Amino acid sequence: MDVGNFSAEIGYVNKQFVTKFGNGETFHENLFGQEDKFLHGLQIGAFYHPTFKLAEHFGIGCRVGLAYEQYWASGRPLGYNKFSEGDLYIPVNGTFSFPFADDRAEISLHAGVNMNCIIYGKLSNSNWGTSSVWDYISGNYYGYYLRNRYERMEYLHYGEDGWPKRVNFACEFGLTVRIHGFYLRGTYSRGITNHCFYWKDGERFKTYERKLTITLGAAF
Repeated sequence: MDVGNFSAEIGYVNKQFVTKFGNGETFHENLFGQEDKFLHGLQIGAFYHPTFKLAEHFGIGCRVGLAYEQYWASGRPLGYNKFSEGDLYIPVNGTFSFPFADDRAEISLHAGVNMNCIIYGKLSNSNWGTSSVWDYISGNYYGYYLRNRYERMEYLHYGEDGWPKRVNFACEFGLTVRIHGFYLRGTYSRGITNHCFYWKDGERFKTYERKLTITLGAAF
């Protein structure tokens, strides 16, 4: 069965930051220092993954592409209502595929590296207030209320002390199941970039990012 080498994919993504301290303690957090919490989001992108068949039930190939990731969270730990972040995700993987059922289905493994680049990150408050307005109509005053939206916004300063770096490199691996031209893909990545969230007495402790992605896709 001929399946296209391109796919469009959409799915769930989460990420978490892990710090290893000098005493051997490990701390898992989201961006706001909340222990054992994740940032949750959505990934959508397009990927190119040609496969070269080496035997009847084995092939090798590569997987590259570009995806956009959008994360949302409550910003209350920092005094805001909402947090949002937009990232670009670029993977470069090798693939090992095992087709069966006359190529109508396939299981494949992928492994390699990726780069995430943060486009923006912001904290915001949206509050509603009221104000009275009076109009003179036909010799009479009428009172009514207008609802006003008040926005307070702060963009994050990535790369500064206490905030992650804007660019993150990571190693990743995963598993894909294909049935006809449809994909279910899972990928786990572990960062190799040190974001240095914490330090003490001149010693900076290593902070890395880890991420899980589960996507559905269709070949074209």
